[in-house]
Amino acid sequence: MKFKILIFDDQMLNIECYQEMLKEIFVVTGFTETVNYEQVLQNNKPHGILLDLHMPVYDGFVLHDKILHSDHYNGCPIFFISGDVSDESRLKAITSGGIDFFNRSIGQEELTLRLSSKIKSFLQGNTLIDVGNLRLDTFLFNAYINDKFTDLSLIEMRILSFVMRRMHDPVHKNELMTQIWGDTSSQGKMYVHLSNIKSKLGAWNHELRIRDNFIVIDAI
Repeated sequence: MKFKILIFDDQMLNIECYQEMLKEIFVVTGFTETVNYEQVLQNNKPHGILLDLHMPVYDGFVLHDKILHSDHYNGCPIFFISGDVSDESRLKAITSGGIDFFNRSIGQEELTLRLSSKIKSFLQGNTLIDVGNLRLDTFLFNAYINDKFTDLSLIEMRILSFVMRRMHDPVHKNELMTQIWGDTSSQGKMYVHLSNIKSKLGAWNHELRIRDNFIVIDAI
């Protein structure tokens, strides 16, 4: 199955160029309007996002920050691409949390290799995570209990997959907040999402609990 890439670029010609360059191993969907990013994220489950730096309304840096704080963001790698290869732009792209920065003139083979290697690292080899009768598919971003589809939001999937991968090394609540929201000021949101996960996974033979400020998974 091919990786799914979203591209935000105000020039449709650029989008069509990347679609042609990456078509062998990626399904590339492009958008020229940045203000619709929430709807785009809600309707798609990408394995990577590629942002142009210089766009109207929201430039690449602003859009990157908005995506990171969206409840519809699935945690996939975000990349920057631009013809502006000044040291200032490259440094800002990396320090803002971008996974990689590509020169607009990058060749097909190098772009494909760098995108796919970073995405494979994100998926961490095994895309299926099983705990008890719950299975998470981190490639399709779906959850199943006893092989029956369970409707979790993308942010719930991110929280659950992070904790499940760390089942034998419990996650401190501050670490979870930093992983999901980039800081430790979202405690209220964290508790709401943990509660929602618990209510949706009533048939799971395990349970997420907070013990001494750590999020743990206990068998029921």
